[in-house]
Amino acid sequence: MTTFLSVFVSVFAIEFVFFLFAYIVLGGKPSEVQEHLEMLSEPMRWFSQQFLITPEKSFVDACGVMLGNSFLVAIPVFLSVKVVEVVFRRNRVMQIGIGGSVDDSDD
Repeated sequence: MTTFLSVFVSVFAIEFVFFLFAYIVLGGKPSEVQEHLEMLSEPMRWFSQQFLITPEKSFVDACGVMLGNSFLVAIPVFLSVKVVEVVFRRNRVMQIGIGGSVDDSDD
């Protein structure tokens, strides 16, 4: 479960904090920032147009949409990680513990 939460939070942080901040700091035009926000609202926009981030949306609404999108992105990533873990565990070399002492003396 911690893997899922870490993917969920990191996707949100990368999407919102890093990319949006980079657009603003690097002097992106308002139309470019709007395009980026529309791209960030893409997965949930497939379900309803109400999830499209527009300039009329409040900051809280935009954060909610991006958190929801992060959740939708985190689900397949989490499932993929779990499948890979199962495959790696299945192919792990097993060590057999043999008990008892070994007698090295020749009779």
